[in-house]
Amino acid sequence: MCPCCGCNLISNTKNFWVFATFSCVDWIIRMIDTKWGQRFTFVKIFLVSIGILLCVNVVMLVFHLDMYPQFDTNNNMSLPIERKFVRSHLKDTIPTVPVPVQSKIPSIQQKKVDIIDSHKDEMELVEPKPIPLKPSSPYDHSGSIQDFGLSSLLLIIASNRPEYLSQNLAKVVEYHPCTVLPIVVSEDGNSPQVSTVVEKYKKEFHETKGCKVPFLHVHHPGHHEPAQNGYFRLSRHFKWALTNGFTDPNIAPNKHPFDDNALGKVDRIIILEEDLLIATDFFNFFGVFSHILDEDTSLLCISAWNDNGFSKFIHDASSIYRSDFFPGLGWMMPRRIWNELEPKWPRAYWDDWMREPPQRKDRHTLRPEVSRTFHIGSHGVSNAEFSDYMHKIKLNDQYIHFEHLDMAYLRQEEWDNKYELDIHNAQKVTTNFFSSSPDTTNTTIQYKIMYQGLNGGPDSFVSIARRLGIMENIKANVPRTAYKGIVTVWIKNMKVHIVPESYMIVEHKKLT
Repeated sequence: MCPCCGCNLISNTKNFWVFATFSCVDWIIRMIDTKWGQRFTFVKIFLVSIGILLCVNVVMLVFHLDMYPQFDTNNNMSLPIERKFVRSHLKDTIPTVPVPVQSKIPSIQQKKVDIIDSHKDEMELVEPKPIPLKPSSPYDHSGSIQDFGLSSLLLIIASNRPEYLSQNLAKVVEYHPCTVLPIVVSEDGNSPQVSTVVEKYKKEFHETKGCKVPFLHVHHPGHHEPAQNGYFRLSRHFKWALTNGFTDPNIAPNKHPFDDNALGKVDRIIILEEDLLIATDFFNFFGVFSHILDEDTSLLCISAWNDNGFSKFIHDASSIYRSDFFPGLGWMMPRRIWNELEPKWPRAYWDDWMREPPQRKDRHTLRPEVSRTFHIGSHGVSNAEFSDYMHKIKLNDQYIHFEHLDMAYLRQEEWDNKYELDIHNAQKVTTNFFSSSPDTTNTTIQYKIMYQGLNGGPDSFVSIARRLGIMENIKANVPRTAYKGIVTVWIKNMKVHIVPESYMIVEHKKLT
């Protein structure tokens, strides 16, 4: 206790030295004043100054290690201020506990405990919080043709058109990867000519090319049943073939019609009609996107067809688009979609039915800018509808290694952001602009033509499509190839978007 006032000033060693220093200075001042009184003022000031300096130095010495962070020479890093080291003259009386420092953990927090009472330091280590990882996306890694495995199936829908089937199978056998993707030709009938064609290419597939995967020829048992027209018969055949293609032999081993369980469980099916030829990279295209279709629930299917894929309207064989329109004509469907569609499959006009909102549910189709199939049929169920257009579609003739390309731009969020930005920045023009413009080599500038309504009036989509020469057909209020009502084509090497006025109104509201 302090003898003057009873405080705890000297209750610990640190405060004792401070108190003693100030007491000495006070004693010196009193002695000088008693001895010399009012004389020798300069000498008195000098001696008092020395005393004050002495006091300040003692205080700084006492608090030195508290005022500056210590340095750990072993780990070459500065320690926190809270770390207290006991002064040398106290080491014999107050034990200390050394605190380990982990140099690779930067966020170390130390909690001070009174060193006199506890005789130790307590240190709390806080592990660094892990950086949250972005959820994995199927677009983050490249697929390959081997992703097909044996859980994918190529289903060729055939009737009694052996001349078309022969051309189809010639390309299928030529480009098939051999190690994956079994083939099933499903015939709606029992034609000897069709069987001859199938056996010819099955032999070439297995014996000449040496492929080991199954190549089957099955027959729709209901082909002899009467039907209202060809569309009813076709829809009935599709349902039978798809149902049995997706049948799991492990669940119904005795009901699988495809060659006594030669096939395992199928997760996805590529549907190809007999009057379609395929491109050289057809299988690679579907193989790379198969895992994306499995995982991205915003997708309805993958299609090989572009309804506006005429030579004068395309530019880049590696470009892929999202579309609200279901094109068919060589497409891949996953099991999850078939499980949803099978119970309500229509009796006829299945392709138009697929385009309606209750089936599409705002899901998209991935389709190429340059088609991977080519339609050769001039007679069939549709009576060659749109044949003038379809025969002008360009079949891709260069092999694109999609597995080496970055497909992240097709992720829906990225696609929407980029697409909206392109539309916003595109220069607004009319159809007259392209009739008077020469071909250009500057492919970076984009243009947009606005339309009002789908049909009726000179500024409607149908009128503009006719003037440009693109496909004018509309199904379920969606123009062919459209995304959010926007149809994108290339004209004279210029990228052109045909955009509804309603889209620009929505975009303007979003910006304001």
